[in-house]
Amino acid sequence: MEDYGISKGRIEVESYNVYDIFKALSKSRLVYHAIIDYSVTSSTVREITSVYEKTGDLNYAIVRGYISLLVSYSGLLGLESSDVKVLKEILSKHTTPSREVLKLLYSLDRRFRGYSRLVDVLPVLSNATFIALTLSIKP
Repeated sequence: MEDYGISKGRIEVESYNVYDIFKALSKSRLVYHAIIDYSVTSSTVREITSVYEKTGDLNYAIVRGYISLLVSYSGLLGLESSDVKVLKEILSKHTTPSREVLKLLYSLDRRFRGYSRLVDVLPVLSNATFIALTLSIKP
């Protein structure tokens, strides 16, 4: 905790609560950011649900949810602006799965292998997928 500037004394003196601790941790861990700012998870649930309702393809819906998360957290993940532009293009132009989308996703996958932090998005994506499946989607 001291790596994040949180010590026992600071917790006592400044009356830190759980929110304050998660906020301090969220600067380096995306999962904690998702806990204190649930709006990104909520928008991902909406993306997954709406794509599934339009296409009936759960896999594509989850892929679009993942892309939506990458765009939302691009700053925290350190994604290059050119990669974010391609992700936004996929979200805006490609509402159904196609060969063109698969080619774009494949090229992005190859470029993204250099980003070590992308794996931090998976717990948030798993949570959003669970919520979408539980509340809205009946496969």
